[in-house]
Amino acid sequence: MKGMKRKIAWLLVSSLMVAVLLASCAPAAPTPAPTPTPTPAPMPKPAPPEKEAVAPVAEGPKYGGVFTGILSTPVVGFDDAYTFPTNIYVTHLTNEELLTGDWAKGPTGSHQASFLIRGTFFPEIERGCLAESWEIPDSETIIYRIRKGVRFQDRPPVNGREMTADDVVFSIKRIFTTPASYLATTWGRYFKSVTAPDKGTVVVKAAPGNAGTLFPGTAEYIKIVPREVIDKYGNMRDWQNVIGTGPFILKDYVSDSSATLVKNPNYWDNDPLHPQNRLPYLDGVKWLIIQDTSTQQAALRTAKVDWHTGVAWEEMETLRKTNPEAKSSRILQAAHLNIVWMRTDRRELPFGDIRVRRALNVAIDKKAIKDSYYGGNAELFTTPVAPYPELMHLFTPLEKLPESVQELYQYNPEKAKQLLAEAGYPRGFKAEMLCSTAQVDRVAIVKDYWARIGVDLTIDAKEYTVYNSIINARTHKQMVYAYLASVAPFWFLSWLPTTFQNWSMINDQRINQTYDVIMANLILNQPKADQALKEIIPYILEQAWYVELPAPYTYTVWHPWVKGYNGEWTVGYSQPYNFPTYVWLDRDLREKMIGKR
Repeated sequence: MKGMKRKIAWLLVSSLMVAVLLASCAPAAPTPAPTPTPTPAPMPKPAPPEKEAVAPVAEGPKYGGVFTGILSTPVVGFDDAYTFPTNIYVTHLTNEELLTGDWAKGPTGSHQASFLIRGTFFPEIERGCLAESWEIPDSETIIYRIRKGVRFQDRPPVNGREMTADDVVFSIKRIFTTPASYLATTWGRYFKSVTAPDKGTVVVKAAPGNAGTLFPGTAEYIKIVPREVIDKYGNMRDWQNVIGTGPFILKDYVSDSSATLVKNPNYWDNDPLHPQNRLPYLDGVKWLIIQDTSTQQAALRTAKVDWHTGVAWEEMETLRKTNPEAKSSRILQAAHLNIVWMRTDRRELPFGDIRVRRALNVAIDKKAIKDSYYGGNAELFTTPVAPYPELMHLFTPLEKLPESVQELYQYNPEKAKQLLAEAGYPRGFKAEMLCSTAQVDRVAIVKDYWARIGVDLTIDAKEYTVYNSIINARTHKQMVYAYLASVAPFWFLSWLPTTFQNWSMINDQRINQTYDVIMANLILNQPKADQALKEIIPYILEQAWYVELPAPYTYTVWHPWVKGYNGEWTVGYSQPYNFPTYVWLDRDLREKMIGKR
């Protein structure tokens, strides 16, 4: 594995790249506390009556300040009817859903939830958002009681009017009737109708037995939008048309550069941990879109930003030396990003043969990649269910799976050559793989291993937005280096013919039937859904539809003046980057440390 380890070139604090993006500031050294001067003992006096000791008052949240964080990838959309909901990063602060994660049950509260993963719905860690309460009276019906007194942001053409059940009905119908919508293509067959029998009630009807299927989607995937905006502009794809009920208003957006949000003065919600406090605490949020790793690290080291996630282990080692006061939390990559997918739907390609797929798996020394490329800071096996706290009841360790699965994670180039020969490719074959420019170094490792068994791989690297449009449309020619949503195992996003994340173009009868069983029991009979998922996992792995490379640990890092925060990323089902709703800034501490409030 010589030469495999990445070489990181660290920029100086005065890096010109950072100077272009950010205004400089210099940290100020704290003033030492004065040494107390002894005083003469006073003349004896009658002792006063004893007083009870008073406990120090805990410091509470403070209002004010602008939180600045980094987005490592471009914002690809603002409207969840046209962009996959997890990718509308900015909109998670401007528009809300019917339910949300309960901040009081996360790491800053009771630790019942990690709030590190997106795409997994657990009703026990949810709370009402635009819906005060909900019920599922039968297997075809979901009833939401809509919160009163919530107003849209005070911008034309909506002008701060109250949000009602009619807005919820409009938003749900819009999602299920927009052809480009993820929910329309994935769950459209389960949706029957949505009505508002009165101003405060919404009733969703599902196909018989499928209320549990629609519950997560209608509760937390659909942003509630005002009809006036859609009637006037057609959609919210232009950032200037974004209006919601959320804690922040989108004030400015510069493509591939920054997004600026300001506090919504009429926001309705209170802090779950401090119910007497109205949210948000911050005056604003600024997201800097910085794709270059060195620039990200320089910005974090010099406190030009307050927060960053996705920090690699090598970078974290440096930060511990340069910024020992920084706070951090470690996280296994949420959506597993290191997956090689092979199209199985074209006869002219070799990937329809399971022997070829298994050969490509065992031809790669995955343990060596974990140990060398990631310095051991990775997990060898994390699919199709990731080993997160919320999912451990569904996760089966590799050593407890059949030998036919275990051998896919063992390096055996001779076996790979044998399998290729049996499949009719004794001299290998040529192949092409699509990836983003940021993934080239990892794909190059795959190319090197496969060359040793006669597979000649051409790397087709595209700029991120182009790459993203291709994978969303599933128009890659042969292979694609993408992700697997192992944190959302129930939805079979990578296995169903109708889902865009099915990059191997799988259409398997056993998979489809199992999915129907899971959907019929989701929420309504969760133990049965869990059992069906666990039973299908060995079969999915044995088919070798993809090559799983090690999943690295990364870090979320924040400066100590970011308060009321412990590494949360997505508070709820699928709302990444919404955590600034709850955090606050100790501006006195920031001024003391870096000379800037």
